Amino acid sequence: EHDISLMARYCDLCIIMKKGELVAIGNPKEVITEDLIRDVYEVEATVGLDRDGEIYVLPKHYAPKNDVFQNP
Repeated sequence: EHDISLMARYCDLCIIMKKGELVAIGNPKEVITEDLIRDVYEVEATVGLDRDGEIYVLPKHYAPKNDVFQNP
């Protein structure tokens, strides 16, 4: 499953791979971190627990830096 939040909610064991190589294996609450998301998916994200204690992953979106868009 490529929806990390969905996988983390319903799976007891997750296997994270990048380019065919094993990166992490274990309980999603122990394995899914902001660093892992950054390293594997090359995206900045917030990883946290919702009020039910389930993991969520929220990608951070930034506008590109160019003449039209400027990040604050």
